Amino acid sequence: MAPPVGPTMRVAWGSLTPNAELLKKGLSFDAVIEELLYLVGPAVSGLALAVIAPGVALIIPATFVLVGGLLFVATPTVGAMKARVRHAPQNGDEKLTLRPLILDARFVGLLLPALIAGSVAGLLSVAVPVALAAYGGSAAAGIALGLFAGGSALGGLLYGALTVPGSPARQLVVLSVALLVSTSLVAVVSGAIAVSVVLVVAGLFFSPVMIVTYVAAHTSGGAHQQNSAMTWVNTSHNVGGAAGSALAGVLIQASGVPAAIGGIALGALLLLGISTVLSGRRVGSLSEPVAASEFE
Repeated sequence: MAPPVGPTMRVAWGSLTPNAELLKKGLSFDAVIEELLYLVGPAVSGLALAVIAPGVALIIPATFVLVGGLLFVATPTVGAMKARVRHAPQNGDEKLTLRPLILDARFVGLLLPALIAGSVAGLLSVAVPVALAAYGGSAAAGIALGLFAGGSALGGLLYGALTVPGSPARQLVVLSVALLVSTSLVAVVSGAIAVSVVLVVAGLFFSPVMIVTYVAAHTSGGAHQQNSAMTWVNTSHNVGGAAGSALAGVLIQASGVPAAIGGIALGALLLLGISTVLSGRRVGSLSEPVAASEFE
């Protein structure tokens, strides 16, 4: 299991960026680097396996993770991050505790687009190799999925550079719908070139969905729940990826690739509708303190 560097780094961006616009650019850069790792990693691994043993090839990235993690925690920004107590004095000696983010309906609504993005990634990892089995097999599938990651990196760069109108909630709806619609086109096209073009277009919306979610989670976490907020976003994305790949496998086996893509896309649209309803609820602030006894 990878160390929790990702959520911690996204919390650190809040200390490194003095305003919301630079925070968006920092998180966009973060997302682009992550996509480039997904793009370059398999290619580098393939080249490495041509000249070294598989066991050694596994040790090299593990070493990078260890050394990189140690260097990361040694940076001044991370060193200045201190644990924050969940209980704070209020009104004399009375103590209040922060409401767990996962119990806030609006925050759950924020997490659903991340879960949807994860499910799309999981779906494609299973559906694309099957769809391209007769059009180049695993080599064509690897290129197509690499182009999806490349499109995602480009989308992250564009989102970070542009001023996008609308609230984060509205942006998440538009970007998620665009991601689902473009991904669904894989079900109606054939051939390695057509599928690759569709995946490049779909990838343009993948990173922006995650970036907007991270920016909104940064605000939702307030002063005391930053790491919790970012970790929940990562968890939602990973749960979506696991569920999407598992469900895709079952549906493809039963009904084929088009039916699997259509079924998962419809389910994701339903989740997006639930997300819109939850995000629009007028409840207390996401990081609003509540009485400790309320959740005991």
